[in-house]
Amino acid sequence: MAVCSNDIQNMCSFLVKNMHFNDLNPIKCGWHQRKPGGFWGPSVHPCYNLHYVLSGRGEYTVKGKTYKLEKNCLFMIKPDMIIKQQADEDNPWLYAWIAFEGSAAEELFASCGFTDDVYTMYCPEIYGVFDEFRHIPVGKEVSAVSLNAKLYTIIERLLMQNQPQTYETPVSQYCIKAADYIQANYQTHITIDGIAKNLGIDRRYFSRIFTKYFGVSPQKYLVDYRLEKAKYLLTSGEYSVSEVALSVGYDDIFAFSKIFKKKYGFSPSKCNNR
Repeated sequence: MAVCSNDIQNMCSFLVKNMHFNDLNPIKCGWHQRKPGGFWGPSVHPCYNLHYVLSGRGEYTVKGKTYKLEKNCLFMIKPDMIIKQQADEDNPWLYAWIAFEGSAAEELFASCGFTDDVYTMYCPEIYGVFDEFRHIPVGKEVSAVSLNAKLYTIIERLLMQNQPQTYETPVSQYCIKAADYIQANYQTHITIDGIAKNLGIDRRYFSRIFTKYFGVSPQKYLVDYRLEKAKYLLTSGEYSVSEVALSVGYDDIFAFSKIFKKKYGFSPSKCNNR
């Protein structure tokens, strides 16, 4: 199978530490700026891929049918399916992408409209989600937890776009809002009780639906997110352990060091010296 591999003008991709989420598990993400007329394929991908056109134009061929795509178009690549991509000669596309797997992937995206005969959609509402991938610093470790949340954000917005009259699932809205709240406030003394109160729902109910939605409890999600941010700051070598602990919401440096070592197998100070 002939594949062109010399059509990328600029690109960046990021591998994600496997958190083994069962339902929806992100593998990597990135973005590509293709050369004029540059093509890729025919090729086969081993997992699901969502590509979103941020600018320019191009063509996507699957099952013998070619789709002409432009800014705000989303296209799905399914596992083991032969596909081809080609950038426009005059206005080559720039797109961001996310690769993932999971037992619920097929069903979740089918509910969004990606059935056996539908592989492309127009969805300006998710531009911001994919555009964030272009602004990830080179060499930065990408959070699997936050990337998993982005996948569910994409699903939620596709559902709202494609099923506006029948989409009545506050559960997903609560969970997405909670994840967004954690990511925006992890540096402060937030608690699971406080998040539930902020959403206006019972704490036990919140914990149950969040755990079912993301595959981890809200407490673990919060801790993992804080520790991933802490590890990134420590490996930069610019901050002390105490500074990092405070910046991710821990006043007690000993408690922070203990939970950090439990997760990663080494102390924060060793991470700082790596």
